[in-house]
Amino acid sequence: ESYIFSLHFSLPITPYQFLLLFHCIKTAFKILRTCLSHDFFNFFTQSIIKKEEKKIFLAVNVSVFQPFRSFIVIIINSNYMNSQFSDIRKEYKKGKLTRNTISENPFEQFARWLNDALHCGENEPTAMIVATVSPDGRPSTRTVLLKGVENGKLIFFTNYESRKGRQLTANPYISLSFVWHKLERQVHIEGKAEKCTPQESDAYFSTRPYKSRIGARISPQSHVISSRMEIIRAFVKEAARLTGQTVPRPDNWGGFAVTPTRFEFWQGRESRLHDRFEYTLHEEKSVSGLSYPNSEKWEINRLAP
Repeated sequence: ESYIFSLHFSLPITPYQFLLLFHCIKTAFKILRTCLSHDFFNFFTQSIIKKEEKKIFLAVNVSVFQPFRSFIVIIINSNYMNSQFSDIRKEYKKGKLTRNTISENPFEQFARWLNDALHCGENEPTAMIVATVSPDGRPSTRTVLLKGVENGKLIFFTNYESRKGRQLTANPYISLSFVWHKLERQVHIEGKAEKCTPQESDAYFSTRPYKSRIGARISPQSHVISSRMEIIRAFVKEAARLTGQTVPRPDNWGGFAVTPTRFEFWQGRESRLHDRFEYTLHEEKSVSGLSYPNSEKWEINRLAP
């Protein structure tokens, strides 16, 4: 990574240009001082500064280039940005989660937290990371938008021939993750996905903006295309073909409904001692050959941070 400051002046330098040059160097030093955690350092041409075995190369070159007769200052800061990643951290102090305050029903707890995210100014509060697994056991993730919670199921829509659509057809087990940074909260959900009925998919598709409906019809989602122009041409052609008509939902596009078997609610706390609560759905129990479904029974446990 490099910071490059370049000033071009015709010689001789005026007093105003000299002050501007001085201000540029001073600003660059402030940046470096911040990177060095305010450690004192001296300014040397072609000098090496060491801090905790992390090397920062600072080079200042003053040259006159013919025929431009320009005065150029370049300051380069390298081999430091990567080392800063390990220093990024913050304390989480915005909330707490206790056994006495959480709901007995994970859907009620999720609705409460989602409502908080909707009203706190969170960017894309319904965005969720969807993880699926290929037939050979390779996981993949992407971000989609939650479009509903109905009858104990979380619903989203996609192209069934996309990568996630194909993987869910082969292996319906799925996980969903919501991350709400402003609230310092996360929700992780595991379950099983099934396709929505055509009628349910039609009902949602009809509410989408016109251009989004056209886009769903012409995009071979997740497949390789030659260029963006290929999609633009297909979009224009399809929009012209359906001018004045109702845009029908393509057969390869629709919803997935996820039935959860596990929820985890995560609230950031100080010193990394986060609050985590897990809801696990009891499986059906067989007694004397009879099956007793416990679909509404959720076991709640606190997890170590």
